[in-house]
Amino acid sequence: MRWVRAGETQRRPESAGWSGAKQDRVEQICANQGCGRQRHARQVRGKKSCRFAGLALLAAAFLMPNLSIAASAQNPRKEKKQPDTTGIVSPVPLPDTEAIDLDVSQMLGEWQVGNTAAMQKFYADDVVVVSGVWEQPVIGWNNYVKAYETQRARTKLARLERTNTYTKVYGDTAWVTYQWAFTGEVDGAAMSALGHTTLVLQKRDGKWLIVLNHTSIAPAPGQSDLSSSGIPKS
Repeated sequence: MRWVRAGETQRRPESAGWSGAKQDRVEQICANQGCGRQRHARQVRGKKSCRFAGLALLAAAFLMPNLSIAASAQNPRKEKKQPDTTGIVSPVPLPDTEAIDLDVSQMLGEWQVGNTAAMQKFYADDVVVVSGVWEQPVIGWNNYVKAYETQRARTKLARLERTNTYTKVYGDTAWVTYQWAFTGEVDGAAMSALGHTTLVLQKRDGKWLIVLNHTSIAPAPGQSDLSSSGIPKS
């Protein structure tokens, strides 16, 4: 083996059959093959890079929906709040006896404060009113309102308490009887009275209306005076 100094080119023996031209050709082929191997390595690396890139894209495509789902789970979407209808209850009609008792209570409340417009919805237009004094019956709502307002003008601080109510229903007809105690001022003087009232009602267009109002004055215990000229009709 011969060592080659720096800058000196090693020469192959001619006896091996190598010529200068052949040597150059072999070296050129080797160089070309080397370049081919390098290109092949680059292509392989490129294919691998493409394959890795494709896998990365697939992974991203797979993970994105899952990440979106996870994000949705962590940050739930705020849906538009729908109106709550659980508190809305369909009105159930009261039994007739209870409906009539409620109407009487409301009617007497309006009677005490003098609200004739509110009173009217409880009375039939052809109502008949019999007072506790010796006089003709008052027929019709309009006539009753005139009589009521005339006596109401003479009365202050009117209060009427109802007790011992009894109601009976016969189909579309009913009657109610109750006792009452009246206190107030009539013509500037304090007054109190006791009495009974009987109402007859008819059911018209699904609503109970008073068609007869009959009131009687009862003397207080230990008294015999039945004078009641100042008591408003109820």
